[in-house]
Amino acid sequence: TTRGEAENSIPLIKMGNIKEGRFVYKKLELVDESVIDSSYLLSSGDLLFNTRNTPEMTGKVAVWRNDYPIATFDNNLLRLRFDKRVNPFFMGNLLTSDAIYLKFRGLVTGSNSVAAIYWKDLSRMKLNLPPIAEQDKITEILLKIENSLEAKIQKNEKLKNMKKGLMQDLLTGKVRVKV
Repeated sequence: TTRGEAENSIPLIKMGNIKEGRFVYKKLELVDESVIDSSYLLSSGDLLFNTRNTPEMTGKVAVWRNDYPIATFDNNLLRLRFDKRVNPFFMGNLLTSDAIYLKFRGLVTGSNSVAAIYWKDLSRMKLNLPPIAEQDKITEILLKIENSLEAKIQKNEKLKNMKKGLMQDLLTGKVRVKV
């Protein structure tokens, strides 16, 4: 199903929708809500972990932030939910760090084209977590940085588009430059 096709269709988050710790929706697939078991619906704070892909792509993670009011995920993704001692957004940032990425590389099994990280191996991985108050503060700081970076990226895109438009006007002679 493609976007906007049916009213009772919901987004199906797949491994291709995870990039650099965030969700991307350029190739979003929709599924009929009636075929989805409600236990597979995403909630804010659900961390999705890519269990199968190429060795480089296995281990990608992102935390669901309710970008859509209702959504589900496919079976190549592992959903992790945490108790009140873990801020899922802190965990998402931790699991996208370079140090953890290297740990994930050590867990990957399989070939160069199809690799996997299995729950039995992932569940044995030890992580040192600060107290929840510190996790919350770190998350708050990182969110401010992310928002600032996103605003700068959007401003940069806007300036690039303005430049393209101006170049088009100048190169076609629509706007003349006095020499």
